Amino acid sequence: DIDPDVAGQGFDFFSGTSMASPHIAGVSALLKQAHPDWGQAEAKSAMMTTSRQDLLNRLMGDPATPFDMGSGFVQPTSAFEPGLLYGASKNDYNAFTCGITVTDPSYVPEPSCEELANQGYSFQEYDLNYPSIGLTNLLGIGKVTRTVTSAVEGKTRFTAFVEAPEGVVVTVIPSTLLLYCGESASFEIVMEANSNATESEQVFGALTWIGTKQDYGGKKGGKKGGKKSGKGGKKGEEADPEVYSVYSPIATKYETFVAPDELFLLSPNGTGSFEIGIGYSGTYFAKVHGPQPATPLPGTATIEAGGEAFLEYIALPGTMYIRFNLWDEFTSSLDDDLSLILLGRTSAGFEVFDRSDNVGTSNEMVDYFIGGVPFATQWFIVVLNLGPNPTSSFTAFGFSVGVDDNPGLLEVTDAPSEAEIGQVAEVSLSWSNLDPEELYLGAISHNDDNGIRALSFINYRPTLASLLNNSMSSSGNGNGIVSDVNTDLYDPLGSASEIVYGFGQRTVSS
Repeated sequence: DIDPDVAGQGFDFFSGTSMASPHIAGVSALLKQAHPDWGQAEAKSAMMTTSRQDLLNRLMGDPATPFDMGSGFVQPTSAFEPGLLYGASKNDYNAFTCGITVTDPSYVPEPSCEELANQGYSFQEYDLNYPSIGLTNLLGIGKVTRTVTSAVEGKTRFTAFVEAPEGVVVTVIPSTLLLYCGESASFEIVMEANSNATESEQVFGALTWIGTKQDYGGKKGGKKGGKKSGKGGKKGEEADPEVYSVYSPIATKYETFVAPDELFLLSPNGTGSFEIGIGYSGTYFAKVHGPQPATPLPGTATIEAGGEAFLEYIALPGTMYIRFNLWDEFTSSLDDDLSLILLGRTSAGFEVFDRSDNVGTSNEMVDYFIGGVPFATQWFIVVLNLGPNPTSSFTAFGFSVGVDDNPGLLEVTDAPSEAEIGQVAEVSLSWSNLDPEELYLGAISHNDDNGIRALSFINYRPTLASLLNNSMSSSGNGNGIVSDVNTDLYDPLGSASEIVYGFGQRTVSS
C-alpha cells in the first residue's frame, strides 16, 4: 500500500504520468513500424500536431491551457497521417541544451557548444524546431522560426490559420506552403504586442496549418477518400480533397524589460557582462549600488531543536533593499535544518514580511524591497531550529543595498543609453578590491525617466565562487559573471555568458 500522504502522490494521481508513458511508448512503436524512416522527433511531432484540445483542467474544471495539457490528448489513428512533420537532429537538441544548462560544459556531449556555435546552431530555446511555439519574454516584438516537412504523398497546399494570444498580433511568413512529399520549407512566426497586451501575463494561442491535396482524383471519382476529412467522389463528380490539420500551441508573455535577477562574481577582481531585454522605447541607464560587505547579526548564536532566536537589524535611512541569509557552511553541522522569518516593526506593530523556503537545509534567505523610505526601520530575523540535532550554532548575515551607495568597488563600463523595442543589449561591468574572504551584496538598477524598472543583484561569496570556477574551468568563455545559480544546492543553473530570455526578473514597484 502507498501512503496517500507521501509527498508527490497527489501529483501522481492527477497527472496520470504512470499510464501516459506506456501509452505513448506503444503509439511510438506503432508509428515506427508504419514509418521506419521517422526519427524520434518526427514521431513526437506527429502525436503532438494531431492531438485534440477539448480538455479541462482536472483540478479547477476550467478549459485546459497548453501549460495544463501540452499539445493536447494524443489521437493515435490521426498521428499516422500528420500532414507535416517538425524534425530535429541530435545536434539541434545539443544546441538547445547548450543554451539552458549549467555552466559546466561537460553536460553537453560532443560536438561541444563551441563547435555547434561555429556551425551556426542557435542556443536560444525558442529556436529548437519543436511543434509547440513559445517565446518566454515578448519584448514588444519577437520572431520564431520553424521548418516543416510534408508527409503527404503528392503535392499539398498548406495554409496557416492563427488563433492569436490576447494582446498579441501574430503573422506567419509565408502563410502558404506548397510542398511535395518529403519536401521541407521554413516559415517565421512574428509576434507583436498591441495596446491590449498585459505585461507579465502568460497568454496562449495556436497556429494550425490546413493542408489540401492538389492532385486528388478528377471527374472519374477518387478511389480513395481523404483519410482526414475528404470523401471519394461519385462517378462523374469531382472528388473531395484530402484535408490535413497540423496544430501547434502558442505561449508567450509580454514584457517591457527583463534582466537577470541574481549575478555571481567569480573573483574579487575581474570583468564580465550580462544581457538585458528591452520592450519599450525611451531612456535607459544602469546605476551601481554597492557592493557592501555582509553584517554578521548580533544575538543568540545557539538554539535548541524546536527553539527560536531573535536577531535585530536596524535599516539606515536611504536603504532600499534588505536581505538576510543563512548558509550550511556557517552552521555547526551540515545536517542542521534552520529556517528564517523576517519581521518588521511598523506603526501597527510587528508584521511578517517574508519567510524562507524551508528546503530541508540551512541555506535560507528572506528579503524585502523597502524603496528608500523605510516605514519599518527596526527589523527582527527569527531563526527557527527545525532539527534534527539537539542544538544548532550558526552565524546569520544581513545585507543592505542603498539608493545612493557606491563605494567605488564596482563600475558599469558599457551599457545602452537608449531603449528600443525588441532590443537585446549587453551591460559590461568591472570590479576590484573586494576582500577575498568577505561576503558581498550589491545591485545594478535598470532605470528609465520614471525610476527603477528592475534590479540585478551582485553577489560575491568566496565558497560559491570557488565551486563555480571549478565547474567552469574548461568553458573558456572569459566571463567573470554567472547568472541564475541555485545557491541552495551550489548548483550553477544558468549560462555564464548567453543570458537573454531564460533569466529571472525582480520587478520593482513603489
